[in-house]
Amino acid sequence: MKTNLSAIDRTGHPFASVVCLHASGSSSRQWNGLVERIGHHVRVVALDFYGHGEAPTWNQARALTLRDEASRVMRVLAAMSRPIHLVGHSYGGAVALHIAFELPERVASLTLYEPVPFATLFAYNARNPAAAEVRNLADGIDRALRNGFIEAAAERFVTYWSGNDAWRRLSGLQRTTIASRMPAIDRHFKALAADTMTLKDYKRLRVPVLLMAGTRTRASTRRLTELLAYGLPGSDVEMLDGLDHMGPVTAPEIVNGRIETFISGQAFSAMESDPYLSSAAA
Repeated sequence: MKTNLSAIDRTGHPFASVVCLHASGSSSRQWNGLVERIGHHVRVVALDFYGHGEAPTWNQARALTLRDEASRVMRVLAAMSRPIHLVGHSYGGAVALHIAFELPERVASLTLYEPVPFATLFAYNARNPAAAEVRNLADGIDRALRNGFIEAAAERFVTYWSGNDAWRRLSGLQRTTIASRMPAIDRHFKALAADTMTLKDYKRLRVPVLLMAGTRTRASTRRLTELLAYGLPGSDVEMLDGLDHMGPVTAPEIVNGRIETFISGQAFSAMESDPYLSSAAA
């Protein structure tokens, strides 16, 4: 099937790179479907965060921050000469927001599926049930890990995001993999809670944004989507029927289709505004 992205490739002037950032507990492999879908037409790079996939474990004495994660990604972006379309899911969405704030001249668009900058949720109303819900989750995971109950922490994490029977449906290997990443996930929660970016900072971002969420998501991410829709100027918000927080993993054909449509639309808008690229496409 031909897409707008293939038309960009036919100009002979590759217009942009797509950089994908995964959710906590996952890895860059969650974007394999998107790479297969659009990778023949544009450059797609999927990266692993510390303690996930093939990335090293965070080994500094101080606490991990979102800026640390963003800096590691930005070192990769520095080698790319083309504009960058950032795609982020959950924790990856929070990191993508940091990168867009740090490199506004390089980021052509943001596509975010339920980003989780939890500090924004806590700052708005720490006593709100949506904020309390995610604090309880983070505290329970941290307590379980400190007491040596790694699998219990993993089960709590998976159950919160994917439902009561989600842990039971996982294979033994999947359970082992997620359990091994729980210390990194614990660091993620702490980095998100300590983040200093605010809704005022988000309002200063002047890049096109597609903000997606599932209709079956948790109260915490539903409220965050509402706050970010207010805080991100000009953002397009889409609620995807029947999907939960793990939509990019459980329903990749739906989510990846929306990502492709949005990015191709942004790329063509930019191309039409550039006389050289427009003449090349003709």
